[in-house]
Amino acid sequence: MPSTQFFEQLGLFVRPAFLDAEQCARMRADCERAAWTKGTVAREHAIECLDESVRKVHCADIAEDLWRETRHRLSTLTPELERHFGETLTGCHGPDFLVYEPGAFYTPHLDSGTHYRQRRVSLVIFLNHGGDDECSDGYTGGELTFHGLLGGEVWAKCPFPLRGEPGLLVAFRSNTIHEVRPIRSGRRFTIVGWYTG
Repeated sequence: MPSTQFFEQLGLFVRPAFLDAEQCARMRADCERAAWTKGTVAREHAIECLDESVRKVHCADIAEDLWRETRHRLSTLTPELERHFGETLTGCHGPDFLVYEPGAFYTPHLDSGTHYRQRRVSLVIFLNHGGDDECSDGYTGGELTFHGLLGGEVWAKCPFPLRGEPGLLVAFRSNTIHEVRPIRSGRRFTIVGWYTG
């Protein structure tokens, strides 16, 4: 599996340990306690359509104070992300707290499109560990997988998976094709957000 340095070399913004282990554990516990709703997808006719053949995930309705604290932390990243991606960023959508259970996934997609043309940079923060072996607070499967990071026909069908680790933050251009591979076991907890321009 490619290293985080590999993704940095391909232009992604990567910040290991953006959140520490204690913060990740607290956020996972808050997600566990929260009410969950099924995640939706945008379609030409509506922003929120339930289509579990495309995206199967739960959104956790976390406590307001934790949401505000997380949003503030994301806003402090704006200057670094502007420099890294060469974009002027004017706002932020989210954060959303997501829970992927066994069998959950998100097929290859873009975060920018018909209803989200203003999105420039997407962000994911992992709250627990992904790997090949089961562990009490981790998950198997569920790799965040990027398509088209390298140009040329030979690379067109060569996606690159990124394995999650607690506190790891990764940001990428919102017009990058990516997916979440199906979860095999455990629960995958992440925070996602989108910067607009």
